[in-house]
Amino acid sequence: AISVYHQGFVHSVRKNEDSAWVGQQIDGSLDGQPLNFTVRQQHVLRGMDLAVEGLCVGDRISVVIPPHLGFDDLTVEFE
Repeated sequence: AISVYHQGFVHSVRKNEDSAWVGQQIDGSLDGQPLNFTVRQQHVLRGMDLAVEGLCVGDRISVVIPPHLGFDDLTVEFE
């Protein structure tokens, strides 16, 4: 199991949706507690699983998770 402090922001929105969401934080360690999960157990977005593989304690990264690795919906159209 691993523990990560994270912040999730809206990077883009579907066509015809309110672009005011772009840049808004929608997920994260808001209460100051890390997210604890086991890699490859489908506890988090697939993109998060892939992003943390191979990281070492103390590593810091920025990740943009594309829709197909976040929501498994390949039909989503983004601006």
